[in-house]
Amino acid sequence: MRDKTIGLSGKDLKRKRVLADDELRDVWQAAAGQGYPYGNLVQLLMLTGQRLNDVACARRAEIDLKRGVLMVPPERYKTGVAQEVPLTPKAVELFRASMKFGESFVFSTTGGARPISGLSKMKERLDQAIARRREEVGAGPMPAWVLHDLRRTLRTRLTSDIDVDAFIAERVIGHALPGLHGVYDQGAHRDQKRRALEKWEARLLSIVEPKASLPPAQEQANVVRADEVERARKRRRSA
Repeated sequence: MRDKTIGLSGKDLKRKRVLADDELRDVWQAAAGQGYPYGNLVQLLMLTGQRLNDVACARRAEIDLKRGVLMVPPERYKTGVAQEVPLTPKAVELFRASMKFGESFVFSTTGGARPISGLSKMKERLDQAIARRREEVGAGPMPAWVLHDLRRTLRTRLTSDIDVDAFIAERVIGHALPGLHGVYDQGAHRDQKRRALEKWEARLLSIVEPKASLPPAQEQANVVRADEVERARKRRRSA
């Protein structure tokens, strides 16, 4: 998939757009409305921070659900080095729901023969769903954004929101290590990357899927009447 296919240019790579909480929520909910394959793909981009093609072109053989790992092979990774992506529980759930075609491409509209296409139209549908959602709640239009902004948002928020070390944040998104780090630090940092992404998943889900309030019947069941509290207090004093 070429950059022009997804509306991504060199200028986009220099962007500074980081999505706010309400914007993350709108994108997540709009993606949920699209389901497989496009919605699942977008939610996985939000959870993992990986490049679009690295997830969109994933094959079944590259994913180990038991270990919770996506292994992007070097031949299709930008740096030419395999990228090991720890998969959090929600990411595993999304990948499991997306595996419909045996050992073929995971995200496909051609029975697994080819990876999905039509990503620019997918983005248009996302934007339309977001616009409807924001209009319903009386919010203003969402500022322009591109899918690559999801990657930048994760990278930024790892350090700014959940205090992940910047070095580990870079390892999470698979950037080539600069200077002497790239020469002497050959560690995979598996555990550190997994912990970082698990913290991010918890943070993201707290934003996009806030816990619903208890239903009235359950709320009433959890309320202790004042007279019952007073009787219990008197029993304790007389005991």
